[in-house]
Amino acid sequence: MQSFKDHEQELLKELLMLRVNFVVIGGAAVGLHGHRRDRKDLDILVSPEDENLDRLVDLDLTWRTFRQRDIDDWKVSSEAIQMPIRGVDLLKSTCSVPIEKVFSERVIFEVEGLSIPTISKAHLITEKRCTATETDLTDVKALEGCKKI
Repeated sequence: MQSFKDHEQELLKELLMLRVNFVVIGGAAVGLHGHRRDRKDLDILVSPEDENLDRLVDLDLTWRTFRQRDIDDWKVSSEAIQMPIRGVDLLKSTCSVPIEKVFSERVIFEVEGLSIPTISKAHLITEKRCTATETDLTDVKALEGCKKI
């Protein structure tokens, strides 16, 4: 099973190239931590500092661009940027773990030639418990049974 779809890889490469401070969370992180399952989207937590968010304007994707006005609006919003057609969500906050801890304790996975910053397994489990959907609770059980990789 491929870890990331082509358009997701494109986004991750661009984020890394532009030095955007981000971590992969959600179902993709669950897979990277050892529990592979189908997922509907790619959730990316972006560090909310203005300078970091401004880097998104320089994203050169074949399927999405950001205008400075889009970024400026997002700076004052708590909402995620959702791209449902591509199944990508950009978020600036977490459910329960302080964002500083998520970033300071992130782990790096080498995937398809990319060094992907990812939420730690412990923080991922905490976040999944907080959101507590049926899928999230299934993920928690699976992650607790996964060996460290």
